[in-house]
Amino acid sequence: MRGSKIFKWFGKKFQIVFYHGHSYDVLNKLRLNRLGLILLLFLLFAFFYAINSLLIVYTPLKRLVPGYPNAETRKLIMENAIRLDSLEAELDKRDIYINVIRDALLNDVPIDEEYAVSPSILSEEQIKNFNNPIKPREKIEDLSNYIRIPSRIPDLYPPSKGMIINPYNPEQRHFGIDIASTTDSDIFSVYTGIVVLAEYNIENGYTIIIQHKQGFISVYKHLAQIFVRAGDMVSTGSLIGKYGNSGEYTTGPHLHFELWDKARSLNPEDYIVF
Repeated sequence: MRGSKIFKWFGKKFQIVFYHGHSYDVLNKLRLNRLGLILLLFLLFAFFYAINSLLIVYTPLKRLVPGYPNAETRKLIMENAIRLDSLEAELDKRDIYINVIRDALLNDVPIDEEYAVSPSILSEEQIKNFNNPIKPREKIEDLSNYIRIPSRIPDLYPPSKGMIINPYNPEQRHFGIDIASTTDSDIFSVYTGIVVLAEYNIENGYTIIIQHKQGFISVYKHLAQIFVRAGDMVSTGSLIGKYGNSGEYTTGPHLHFELWDKARSLNPEDYIVF
C-alpha cells in the first residue's frame, strides 16, 4: 500500500509550457512526471558541473580560483621540495657525523668483540707490558728519516684566561689540558668553525665540540653554561660558554680543553700561548 503511494507520487505528471515573451503564444510543451523532472535536473546539474570543471582545468580561468598557484609559484614549490629533500639528506649525514665525533671524544666507542683480544689468552707479563705506558716498543721508526710536516693548524686563541693545572698526558689517557681560571669566567672559541655538538652529558657536564675549517676539532668540557647550539657558526674569540664545574668526571672548577686532528689528539700548548 505504501509502495503504491510512493509510485503514484513519482508518477504524477506535470506540464511545462513555453510562451512567447510578447505575444504569449505557446511555443512548446513538455510533459514530465516527478521522477523525470528529478532526472532532468540531475542531468542539467551534471552537465553544467562538467562544463565548469573543463573551463577551470583547461583555461586560464583557473588562475581566478582563490589559492590556485601561478606558474612562478608552482616552480618555487618544486624547487623548495627539492631543496627540502637535499637538506634532509644533509641533516642525516650531519647527525651521523656528530654521533661519531661525540662517541669518539666522549669515550663512548663500543668495542668490536670480533677483533678484541681476550685477556684470558694473554700471559701476565704481556698484560703488564701492554698496560705500562713507558714500556718501549720492540720496533720503532728510524727517527733519522723522520721529516716533520708543517702543521695545518694556525695559532689559536686561548679558550680561557688562566693557568694549566693538569697538562696534556696521553699516556695516562688525559688527551687535553685542564685550565683553572684566574680572572675571567668566559670560555671562547679558539678559531673560526661550526659547532657540531653543544649539550650536557653526565660524565663531562656541559660540552661543546667545534669543527674548524682546517679540519681539526676543539673540545670544551665541564662548562657551567653554553651559549651556542649545534650548527652555529663561531669566529675566533667568540664567547661560547661559561667556566664551570659540571659533570661527574670533574674534580673542581676548571676547563678541560682538547684538540684533535684526524683522530689524533694534539697538545694544545703547541698551538696556544696560555
